[in-house]
Amino acid sequence: MPESKSRDVSLDNLFSALLRLHKALLDDERVAYERVHGRIPSNGAFLQLALNDAWFAWLRPLSQSIAKLDELSESNDPASREAIPPLLASVQTLMMPTEAGEGFSRQYHDALQRSPDVVLAHWLRLWAGATRPLSPAVNPSASEPAPGVSAPPRWDAGALAD
Repeated sequence: MPESKSRDVSLDNLFSALLRLHKALLDDERVAYERVHGRIPSNGAFLQLALNDAWFAWLRPLSQSIAKLDELSESNDPASREAIPPLLASVQTLMMPTEAGEGFSRQYHDALQRSPDVVLAHWLRLWAGATRPLSPAVNPSASEPAPGVSAPPRWDAGALAD
């Protein structure tokens, strides 16, 4: 079915963009960790830190969402496919950087301020996959870009269920 194929391509593009962003965030956080604690001796040691150390805890919601998205997208069960749009909506909410507060949104904001690779991956994520605009009810903070600035389209989690 053409609709299904289109939906899967959009989901694959978004998944790839999220993986690139996750890697950029991990790389940036590794540099910050090594500035404080010294060089991490191996990739295996880094993996253990990313999984278990409090320094990297803020990245775990994104890691878990990516793993869940991969699991759901590989499933042939219709119920799994129906669970994808709410998961994408929660990822979209998670990925809103903010200067205030704590947790992922604050750490994400800080990473965007210090790492060009994170900024690039952030924009690639915005442009990837399903790029239909979100309704104001889903994203009330959406605003018009400044004059002369082209804002990327926002992806619509509900569009993948169509």
